[in-house]
Amino acid sequence: MVDSMHEYSVMTQVVKVADMEARRHGAKKVYSITLEIGELTLLLKPQLEFAFEVLREGTLLENADIIFKDVKARVRCPQCGREYTMKDLDLKEGSSYYAHFVPLVCPECHKKMDVVKGKEFTIKEMKMEI
Repeated sequence: MVDSMHEYSVMTQVVKVADMEARRHGAKKVYSITLEIGELTLLLKPQLEFAFEVLREGTLLENADIIFKDVKARVRCPQCGREYTMKDLDLKEGSSYYAHFVPLVCPECHKKMDVVKGKEFTIKEMKMEI
């Protein structure tokens, strides 16, 4: 069983910030909210959706749709400058989970790589009636 407390606490902040921003702009209601989610966040969309449905009640987001945009991870070797995706590194299934606990090493020069993309979790857009 997957623990969804992480997603719930993250979504609590998203709803709070989105509702506050909508009110600040004089919105009457929010139609949709678009979130960018990096491959390495370990956030699960079904749990985020469930938390959103529960938490949006009583806010300007009460009838809003939630849209997810995936951001694929990219890592770069500081030594040789090569960039890779998780797929390029030919890791086993669950590579985004694996990447959190084991240093990703460049296949060319064997140096530890830096994450360039993939840890994002951003409110990218909100469509609302003002």
